[in-house]
Amino acid sequence: MSLAPSPGVPAVRASLSATWHTTRRELRIAALGRHGRLVLAAVVLCGTIAGGLRVLAQRGAGPTAVETSARQQLANVASVFGTKAASDLSVHPPALVSLCLFFMVAVPGILVLAGHDLGARDVLTGVMRFVRHRASPFAVMAGKVFGLWAAISAAVLAAYVVVALLLVGSAGAALSDAFPSALRLWSACALAALPYAAMMVALGAVSLSPSRTLLSGLVAMAVLTMVRARYVGAAGLERWLIPSTNEAALLAREWAVVAGAAGRLAVWTACWIVIAGLVLRRQRI
Repeated sequence: MSLAPSPGVPAVRASLSATWHTTRRELRIAALGRHGRLVLAAVVLCGTIAGGLRVLAQRGAGPTAVETSARQQLANVASVFGTKAASDLSVHPPALVSLCLFFMVAVPGILVLAGHDLGARDVLTGVMRFVRHRASPFAVMAGKVFGLWAAISAAVLAAYVVVALLLVGSAGAALSDAFPSALRLWSACALAALPYAAMMVALGAVSLSPSRTLLSGLVAMAVLTMVRARYVGAAGLERWLIPSTNEAALLAREWAVVAGAAGRLAVWTACWIVIAGLVLRRQRI
C-alpha cells in the first residue's frame, strides 16, 4: 500500500502558507503603516476613555448611585441587544460592560475605516498581480481578512487590559474578577467583528476603489445596525440571514448559545471570503 500523500495535500499546504503570509503582511502594514497605527491607536484610546470614565465615575459615587447607574446601563444594553443580553452582562463590572457596548457598536465602523483600502492598495502597487499567480485567490483574501481582524482585535484587547488594570488599581476590583470578565467580553467583540472584516475585504475586491469601498461599507454597516435594532432577540431563521442578529448571543452565559452564534458568523465569514476570491479570480489586474 502506498503511503504517498494525495495530490491535494500540496495544494492545501500552499493555500495555508499563502493565507499565513498574507495575514502576517497585513499585520505588519497595520503595525508599521501610518494609517494603520493611527487607527489602532484611536481604538485603544477611545476604548480606554469609554471604560475609564466609568471607573472614575464609580470611585466618587455612593452605593446607591452606583446601583442606579448600573441599572440604567443595563437598560441601555437591553434597548440594543435585548433583555437576555442585559441579564447576561449583569455579572460583569459596569466599566467593562460600557467598553463592550462601545466596541460592539463602534467596531464595524472602525473596520470600515481600517479596511476600505485593502483591495485597491495592492492592485495599484502591483502586489495583487504578483500574488494572484502564485497562490489561490481565496487564500489571499482569507489572509487579508484575518490580518485586518487580528490587528483590530489586538487593539480592542489592549483597551480591555488597560480598563481592567484601572479597575484593579483605582476601583479596588479583584484581579480574579476583572481579567476573566475582560477576556470574556473581548472574545465576544472579536467574534462579532470577524464577518465585518470579511465583508470589507469583499467590498474592496469588488470596487477596487478606496472611496467607493468606504462609502459602500458605511452604508452596509448602517443597514446592518438598523436591522439589528429591528430584530433584537431574534431566535429563528434571521440569525442565519442577518449576521448582526448574532451579536447578542455572543454575550450569553451559556456556551452552547455562544458556540451556535460563532458558528453562524464563521459561515458568513467564509461566504464573504469565497465571494472576494471569486471576484479576484475574474478581475483583470
